[in-house]
Amino acid sequence: MKKKILLIVAVFCIIAISQVQALGIGVQGNFNVNFEDGTKDTYEEDDTSVKIPNLGFSLLVSPTRQLHFAGSYYFNETTNIFGLTGDYCPEGLSLKIAGSQPTLLFNPSAWWLSVNFGFGAFVNLMVINAEQDSSEDVNIGNMSTTVGLRVPVVLSFNFAGGLFEVFTSVTPSVGIRLAEKTPFANFFFPIAIGARIWL
Repeated sequence: MKKKILLIVAVFCIIAISQVQALGIGVQGNFNVNFEDGTKDTYEEDDTSVKIPNLGFSLLVSPTRQLHFAGSYYFNETTNIFGLTGDYCPEGLSLKIAGSQPTLLFNPSAWWLSVNFGFGAFVNLMVINAEQDSSEDVNIGNMSTTVGLRVPVVLSFNFAGGLFEVFTSVTPSVGIRLAEKTPFANFFFPIAIGARIWL
């Protein structure tokens, strides 16, 4: 009997702690709307027009429900973009639209729909396969690094007591391209749809 009580108390404590110190892991698909030098998805690299990838995906890690990190990959037939982002969405900028009240203890029937606003930063490494080395049959890439700021606007649906989250986001972003004569990079809107599980 005592063992059963201790087991129930242990489960109770684990659930309570997991709801306070949540760790989120997820994935999202990305669509990037670019406005580069007055065009939608191209820019000039060494007098060559390069098409910027618009489709990609991200792997997500969230140490808390307010702090989110992601590693992203965009690609097309000639260009690859590897990116890292970090966003902070304070509780004070979160607006609950509908749903039940989340509680400290795990409640499978609890759900809520909310809009979250925040701010963050990004760094992107763009690799352009601009030239083919026929002797070794490998691509020689030109690289460009962009850093900048982003403002995420996230619509999220949490269910099963906040254990699962499905979301969509629009993130106005602006950055500068490093080591360029004209450093202004572009103004773009990453649009994402994803899911996250909270451990």
